[in-house]
Amino acid sequence: MFDIQNDSLQGSLPVEAQHAMDRFISALDRREDFLNDPFAAWSPLAAMEQRIWECGGEILAQPEIYADFIREMTSSRDTRLVRAGIWLSALMDQGIEQIGTVLENTDDLDEPETAAFLKALGRGLESVAGEKTLPLIYILARAKDPVRRTFAAAYLGYRRLNIPMLLLTLIEDDDEAVAAEAAITAGKLGVIELRPRLENSMRERYRTGDLAGRDHLALALHLLGSPLPGLHARACLQAQEPISNRLAMLMAIDGRMEDEVFFHQMAANPEQPKFCRHILAAWGFPQAVPMLIDALSEHPDKSAAVADALYQITAAPLWHRDDTALADAEVITEDLEDAEAFDEESLDSLDMESLDGEDSLEMHTAEEPPQPSIDPMRWHHWWLDHQDRFDSETRYRFGRPLHADVLLSQLGSEHGCLRERRRALWELARCKGFGPGMAFEPDWWSQHQYHYLAILKERLNGASDPEA
Repeated sequence: MFDIQNDSLQGSLPVEAQHAMDRFISALDRREDFLNDPFAAWSPLAAMEQRIWECGGEILAQPEIYADFIREMTSSRDTRLVRAGIWLSALMDQGIEQIGTVLENTDDLDEPETAAFLKALGRGLESVAGEKTLPLIYILARAKDPVRRTFAAAYLGYRRLNIPMLLLTLIEDDDEAVAAEAAITAGKLGVIELRPRLENSMRERYRTGDLAGRDHLALALHLLGSPLPGLHARACLQAQEPISNRLAMLMAIDGRMEDEVFFHQMAANPEQPKFCRHILAAWGFPQAVPMLIDALSEHPDKSAAVADALYQITAAPLWHRDDTALADAEVITEDLEDAEAFDEESLDSLDMESLDGEDSLEMHTAEEPPQPSIDPMRWHHWWLDHQDRFDSETRYRFGRPLHADVLLSQLGSEHGCLRERRRALWELARCKGFGPGMAFEPDWWSQHQYHYLAILKERLNGASDPEA
């Protein structure tokens, strides 16, 4: 547990109040640590967040005890205190104004300190509606420091704040990092009017050798439905130019069967097994399965990741167990229809009304799903027996044709991790009726995510053609 008494703050709190503040800071720490793990299943988040609101509510109910101390916290050099202080201040009378004063007095921070402070600021401001925080974002957008302007551009996208003139100003910023981040915000917001401008910017970034900026613009354009990122990736590969992980992923999400030749080319590169694992799982055509089975033998150090990619395409019930001999005898004979454990908790099972009650926010720990087998021979034999069930012109996710309903099931699954859920949101943006734009962020408050999932489900039910 974090001990606030060990910090250098001059203010003091009664012992019981110190303990309450310790509990609140620790609750925020647990959520932040959880969100920093890209492979953690998101099901425990609701209980963590309920704990934050309970501890924070206890403090906010007694402003006469805590107010002065909270003000000091926001000015601390300890970013954990800053995050907690901003979270609480934003909910208090004149809190945003006080945070603005702190913000204007942080010019002496060096670049790493500024980055840490801004990260704490962003998390802390999640306690209030984004519109209430706009005065702070205008301060940052006008700052001389491009790091602060870059944060302002990213924050607008993360909180889905569509302020056209401010966004355009940031897109036109002389600093390339600011402009690139603003482009992603335009993509998340679905500002389709900016697509021609951003396409020209992507071409210019490539021409000048700014490949990081090109990749930012590629994601923005992907979210806006532009074909340019995929076309550019293919042109690079045809010219034997290497492409980044992000560009390859966006090409895979395009879902063109003809790209198989490029994925064979990348899968043959022994220095990029993890890279290929990501794109082949996203590409989803059954032609990827033999490539991945070969990778199990060729790259044993990456076997768990490769096996996960195989499972994401096929949902084959091949599990990695200690008693492998017995498992082989039992598992290889199972049918594919019995394998779809992933979809046992589909979006249809989400009870939105239950989220209003306290019981639904108790700690819920999802049972760990079994890990896919890393034995290439088991996969080889299974594929020989079941490959005729997969159409070579159809993409698959967890053994099902890859349509929007499968992506929504993936987003609603308690086993979904941050990285895979973000990819699913990128994929959903290219499904008919769900773009342009990115529906939500995979690390928003979980109740907000459930809310938007329910809206997306209604949209799916009303769509005439949900196919990707």
